[in-house]
Amino acid sequence: MDIVTAMNAVESTIEKLQSIRNEETFAVIFNQACELANQVGVIPTLPRTVGTQRYRNNYEVHNGDCTSYYRQSIFYPYLDDLLSSFNERFKSNSNILKSLTFLLPSKVSNSTFNDVRPAIDFYKEDLSEDIYPAILEAEFDFDWKQKWLNEKDTPNNPLEALRQCPEEFFPNIRVLLKILSILPVTTASAERSFCTLKRINTYLRNSTSETRLNGLALMNIHRDINIDVNIITDMFASKKERRLDFKL
Repeated sequence: MDIVTAMNAVESTIEKLQSIRNEETFAVIFNQACELANQVGVIPTLPRTVGTQRYRNNYEVHNGDCTSYYRQSIFYPYLDDLLSSFNERFKSNSNILKSLTFLLPSKVSNSTFNDVRPAIDFYKEDLSEDIYPAILEAEFDFDWKQKWLNEKDTPNNPLEALRQCPEEFFPNIRVLLKILSILPVTTASAERSFCTLKRINTYLRNSTSETRLNGLALMNIHRDINIDVNIITDMFASKKERRLDFKL
């Protein structure tokens, strides 16, 4: 999954969470919870309240209304915390990402150079040295944008756009599309690599060289890739002359 697809999914999730933050949705969820509680013989009640609370708030409830209490103490705080986490995790650099997405052929026809400028300013060190803004603007408006104006089937993801972006004609656009293609959605892959190294590099393998350790780690991480043993044996045998005949 590329970062563009992930961000679209995040935006859809945020919109859905915002749409269910209302009284009608809470009433449906609360009634379902009460039905499940009745099936196991549990009666919804209010927790004990005292004058001063240290670890939770005393919510204002009239006549022992459980519905009002759980709406204030659980439903709305949970949704607000979830929305806050989504925004904090994914919205911090969303303006840069959104600026990069305007380079996609499916969006470039309706975009301007000012839409892409935040990404250019942010990644200017990765672009060609001593490049003038006018040249970048010309590359975007007169070359890249013009290329897709009359096209019907336009790529809507970075990898497909990158395949149709020759470096000879669009050197800076290609760099930005590369960045958009390799932006990670999560850090799970990197975390898994650390766990793999911890399992492989035990005290019995302290003398393992870096090349061998990297090879073992890659084999363990990418275990879904089928390796032809015969090809590996032929490569090993062809490195130099050996006493044994390894080639099949």
